Order: sequence, then structure tokens, then C-alpha cells
Amino acid sequence: MMAMVFGHFTVIPYLAPYLVGNTGLPEKSLFLVYLTGGLVTIFTGPFIGKMADCHGRFKIYAILVAGACIVIRLLTSSGPLPLWHTLVLAGLFFAFASGRFIPGQAVISMAVPSNKRGAYMSLVACSRDLASGITAAIGGNIVIAGANGHLLHFERLGWLAIGISIASLWIFRLLKSGE
Repeated sequence: MMAMVFGHFTVIPYLAPYLVGNTGLPEKSLFLVYLTGGLVTIFTGPFIGKMADCHGRFKIYAILVAGACIVIRLLTSSGPLPLWHTLVLAGLFFAFASGRFIPGQAVISMAVPSNKRGAYMSLVACSRDLASGITAAIGGNIVIAGANGHLLHFERLGWLAIGISIASLWIFRLLKSGE
């Protein structure tokens, strides 16, 4: 779970200031990024769940990680973009990044027997929150604001997110069902 969060949350806290400062997105249009991401995930979430049930959780997780890595690379290294490019990238980012949690959670929840699942999932939730805080702290030590309002070194966070996302594939393979 921590690797999934690291691969996603490395970018999230700095996404809004990056889009406004580096890609030229007007701050008044920022809500469109999250609206687009939310609308896209309403449709992609159930589809991803069905695909994971049909084709296997690891296979779908791996496809989503690959897609997320491509989108993260494009998003974290882009310069000025037209609004529609920003919205397409944001929609893809939210679809792939949040989509990874669907097969990931399914596997994680089956890692222990059902009679211990409640306690286990509370630990998983704690690790998720801890990972969010650690990731934000790491990002805060990497990204800096330039004099012109641009975020500097955001692409480094992108590479970190990509590396951890790829490492999560290895961790995912280690999980065994507790049933």
C-alpha cells in the first residue's frame, strides 16, 4: 500500500501549483482539473474493477502502472500547455493513478484470512496515511519555488513516482492470498 501511495502522492500535493505556475493554467480554471479527474474516474473505476476480475489483478495493475508512468512523465516535465491538453493529462493521471488502487486493494484485502481482515485493513489505512505524510515531506525537500513562480525540480518527483510505481510491481507479486 505504501508503494502505491508513494507512486501517486509524490505528485498530488504539488500538482495544482505546478499546473498554475509552470503550464500556464489560470488559477480560476484549476477546478476543471479536479472535475475532469473525478468525472473520468466515475467511469474508469468500475471498468477497471471488471477488468481486474476478468483478466487478473496483477495484469491490470501492471497495465495501470505503465500508463501512470507515461502520464506522470508527461505531466511532470511539461511546459506551457493549452487548457485541453492539461485536462486530458489530468484525466489520464487520475484514471491511472486512482485505478491502481482498485486491483491493489483487492489483493491487499485478501492477504490475510477474513477473520483478521478488519484489524489488518486498519493497519493498511494507517500505512496509507503515513505514506502520504512521508511522501509530502520528501517532495517538500525536492521541489522549490522559483522567483518567477515556477516549481523547480518537479520532474524529479515524477521520476521518483515512476521508480516507486515500478518497484510496487515487485511488491505486488510478493503478496499471497490469506484465504
